[in-house]
Amino acid sequence: MTLECIEELSFSPRKYQINAAEKILQSLFEKNKRASVLLLPTGMGKTNVALMVVVELFKKGLLSEEGKVLFLSPDRKLKHQLHDVCQSDF
Repeated sequence: MTLECIEELSFSPRKYQINAAEKILQSLFEKNKRASVLLLPTGMGKTNVALMVVVELFKKGLLSEEGKVLFLSPDRKLKHQLHDVCQSDF
């Protein structure tokens, strides 16, 4: 699955981030999954991968503006980081 959203992002994703986003989307579409877990070491761009997946779902019309996405975070600092990244890209 090729991502259509890359040109619209405010960052240039790394190849492994693109691969991770494509695998998540593939599992959502081909295996009819409703959820996915992304596990990467600290600093590898989990937020960026998640953002690519959400943007791609919007582009494909599978997530409306009223739709909801749940991100789980172990602490408030990461929650605020995710909020800031989403605000800057949306």
